[in-house]
Amino acid sequence: MSAVRLYIEKYYPYVWVILFFISYLLFFPENWMITDSYNYVNQAIAFSEGTTTFTRTDFLSGESISMIPAPYNTGTSFLLSLAIGAIGKQAIFLIPLIQVLLSVYLLSLTLIRNQYTQSALSILGLSLALMFFSRSTMSCMPSFMLVSIACFFFFRAKASRYTALMLSILAGLGFWFRESNIFLLAPLVVYVLYKNIRLFLPACIGFLLGLSPKIIADKVVYDTYWFFSGSSGFSLKSLVDHIPEYAIILMLLLPFSLFFIVSYKGKADKTIKSLSIAFIVLYLVYQYSAVDFSGLLKGSFLTSRFMIPLLPLIVICAGESASRSRITHKILQLFVLGSIVCIPLSQYLFKQLYAHHEQASKAVQQNTNGKETFYDLTGYTNIIRYYNPLVSEVQKVSSIQHLKEKEKLSPYQVILISRSDASPEKKMRADSMKSIIHHLPTHLYKKIPIDEGNWIELYKAQ
Repeated sequence: MSAVRLYIEKYYPYVWVILFFISYLLFFPENWMITDSYNYVNQAIAFSEGTTTFTRTDFLSGESISMIPAPYNTGTSFLLSLAIGAIGKQAIFLIPLIQVLLSVYLLSLTLIRNQYTQSALSILGLSLALMFFSRSTMSCMPSFMLVSIACFFFFRAKASRYTALMLSILAGLGFWFRESNIFLLAPLVVYVLYKNIRLFLPACIGFLLGLSPKIIADKVVYDTYWFFSGSSGFSLKSLVDHIPEYAIILMLLLPFSLFFIVSYKGKADKTIKSLSIAFIVLYLVYQYSAVDFSGLLKGSFLTSRFMIPLLPLIVICAGESASRSRITHKILQLFVLGSIVCIPLSQYLFKQLYAHHEQASKAVQQNTNGKETFYDLTGYTNIIRYYNPLVSEVQKVSSIQHLKEKEKLSPYQVILISRSDASPEKKMRADSMKSIIHHLPTHLYKKIPIDEGNWIELYKAQ
């Protein structure tokens, strides 16, 4: 074994963790760039306050309005609420940091146990999808952690009752965060049972234990024993339409992932390949795509969050492949060098990318503080992303849809409208909000820039 390889095997996991930990804290996120995060955060705030809903009274209609425009599975919000309750709202971004560090640690132990090279961890450092969404509050991050834990238990020398119990708990628990996790976790349980059917009872007990948090939370929060997140639906037509973006995701944003999956020949190779392909195909036929809103490159980047839970298995596949192939091992050594640069650089660049959004949120706070504010509460436009509960006390609000023609605004009332010409879809949504106030006696008081093609308009009474 060469000196370079010895150093990688001994020190690279420490280098990975230290680089990510320091650069993440140095360029700590203060805001999000995906509107869906708003729902998770507001629900987490509600949980931390001991309630299931985050509501305010509409100052115009007097109605109680929900500040959670769309319902989601509650597992992600529950984890975020732990940080809010312990430290405060801004601490929510410590949760994904912990999820990444724990996952890297467990994957490192799994690679060591199976005598696979630690350089496979470099895939995580080069995955711009993971680097970006580790700065978010999306369900892809706890899902990534669950699959990493599952790899730790699955890739053991011999399955036991404890292994079957833990894998089944994780399979059940996966539903609490994202339904599609079952495609990655259930096949691992089935494989263990196929090898030893006597483990059926602990597997059943574990699955029921894993499901229980979701069942209890769904009953408390949604008054149903099984809440299913809204879906955009599935169609075969989407499979063809999504091939270009998923080619970008699976070859660049999760680097060489298809190559590593196909070349894998280790434990349960047919099962690992089948579940990985099934998971990919599931999202290929999923009708939602961020490309429709943001174009091919940016849209592929945003859609890549769906594939993040697959990353732990890709790491194991890469490690096994490198144990047999000199070419794969050379590729991973190059990845190691690239990741040492990519981890801190990506955190810096994403911080800069977020900067305009953070500034916009602070500008909205400054201009709405103490004022009665109208804006789109539905989530149809992305204005809720900037009326940010992390930096603003969301108090005197009303839905812009309540405004009527010829309505007279007081000097203490303002209207916020998200504007965009970044895509036809975004422009159409923004124009629909602008049309509501077209005939009102208002004037454009301030234009708050966000990025190229997106800005916020603040209106006051004439």
